[in-house]
Amino acid sequence: MKVVNKWYEKLEECESSYKNKPADGPLGKEYSQYGEEGVLKRIFENITPSHKYAVELGAMNGILGSTTKWLEESKGWDRLMIEGNKKYCKGAVNHEWITAENINELFDKYKVPVDFDFLSLDIDGVDYWVWKSILEYNKHIPKVVLVEYNPYFEINEFKTMAYDVD
Repeated sequence: MKVVNKWYEKLEECESSYKNKPADGPLGKEYSQYGEEGVLKRIFENITPSHKYAVELGAMNGILGSTTKWLEESKGWDRLMIEGNKKYCKGAVNHEWITAENINELFDKYKVPVDFDFLSLDIDGVDYWVWKSILEYNKHIPKVVLVEYNPYFEINEFKTMAYDVD
């Protein structure tokens, strides 16, 4: 938890450095942690977006570490950003506690297109359960999904955290 708190402490300091940051790396990186923009660029060169609509669950401030900011700025996409920690909700970032029980209601509340283009799922521990709920409800189905994972497990290890709404 200490590492996470230090990350958030640097949030405001980092926000200004992310503004107008040039792309770097072989595929490009502007806002995301690991250059997801470059991968998304390649994907959406081959998949035509229906609505140019992205959803980022676990959006923090919508800039730092964002996998959707680039789509909005460079490609003119609309995006829904939801963050569970009110302290980091700024501007267009909506404060909502995301659970497997309420995710589909949130999609309805914010009028997410049923066939939206991109879902970024980074909600620390309940990612699997929320994704499972989206699939089971079978109403809002994204074309492309990015889900956070834990790189400390081996590729052939399968681990799922117990579901805890808190």
